[in-house]
Amino acid sequence: MPIRLNTETTGFADQFAALLTMKREISEEVDSVAAAIIADVQARGDAALIALTKRFDDLALTPETLRVSSSEIDSALRACPKPALDALHFAHERIVAFHERQRPLDSFETDDAGVSSGWRWSAIAIARPETSSSPTANRTKTNVLRMATP
Repeated sequence: MPIRLNTETTGFADQFAALLTMKREISEEVDSVAAAIIADVQARGDAALIALTKRFDDLALTPETLRVSSSEIDSALRACPKPALDALHFAHERIVAFHERQRPLDSFETDDAGVSSGWRWSAIAIARPETSSSPTANRTKTNVLRMATP
């Protein structure tokens, strides 16, 4: 469960110090919790999203309130201060650029004898998070070899 701190609460300094020194989850713990959440959403769909939103965000949704309408989004955009929107757009651009650089690149070459070789990366149909924590775990690499005919 999330820990909620309030700077105006008596004992905040002690609570914050305790937060900074508490045990952090190791990767395997985080991976298993994330895998369980994904499996729950895959199995139960919107019902799982509603239950998990209540559990993690303490927000009670219903199937009718699960989707944010276009008018609600437009209203929120109008209410948001321009500096905050600018910061969000800037952050979005940086995050996208960072992850674009993580994509594996395809590589092809043809040698002097006319033989082409290389590889092509592509997404796979089903991600299996339990198999690897590698950034490319959900991709597959296909090796290619082509020979020119005389």
